[in-house]
Amino acid sequence: MGGARDLIREIKTGLILAPPLMNYETNGWELRSDAFKRGVLWRETAAGDSGLLKGVSWKALSPPRRPLPPTSNGRSLVLFMNYLGFGLLFSGDAPKETEEAQLEHLGGARRIAVYKIPHHGSASSGEENFLKAISPAVSLLSVGRNSYGHPHGSLMEKYSRLRLKVLRTDELGTFTLSVRRKAQAIREKASAN
Repeated sequence: MGGARDLIREIKTGLILAPPLMNYETNGWELRSDAFKRGVLWRETAAGDSGLLKGVSWKALSPPRRPLPPTSNGRSLVLFMNYLGFGLLFSGDAPKETEEAQLEHLGGARRIAVYKIPHHGSASSGEENFLKAISPAVSLLSVGRNSYGHPHGSLMEKYSRLRLKVLRTDELGTFTLSVRRKAQAIREKASAN
C-alpha cells in the first residue's frame, strides 16, 4: 500500500477498493484523505462484494467482513478480476491461511491467467494445493532488495516444481502485461530499472 498514494497522484483513478478498517490505519487514512482531495471514490470492500467497472468484472475473495483477521496481512484485499475472458487474481499480502476461503469464493471461476504472488514472495503464502487449483499462466512477483529474504527459496521451488511461470521485478525491472482481445494471449514487456 506504500506506493498507492504516489499512484493516485500519477494515474487518473476513479475508484479505490479498500479492505474493512483500512482507513483507520495511519497509511490508510492518508491514502483516503488524498483520494478524497482528488475526487476518487472510496469503497470499503470485503469477501463476496463484486462489481463491474469499464468492462472489468471484479469479486472480493478476502478478507471476510467479520470477524476480521488479527493481522494486517490477513486483512489484505484479494480481488479476482475478469477482463476479456482473462482471470486475474490480485492477492495483496494475504497469507496462506486465507487461500482455502479464496478458493471457496472463486467457485468454478478458477481459470487464472495472471496471479500476483502475495507479500513479495514470503514463505507465508503459496500452499501447493492452492497453486495447483488456480494454475496461473503467469505469476507476477513484485520484489526488490530487502532484509526479509524475499522471495523465499521454498516458495520459488514450489513454483518451479509446478512449472509455473514467474515474472520478477528484481530480474526484469518494470514490466507491462498487455491483454489483447483477439490474440487471447499475454505479452510481457520489460524495461530495466
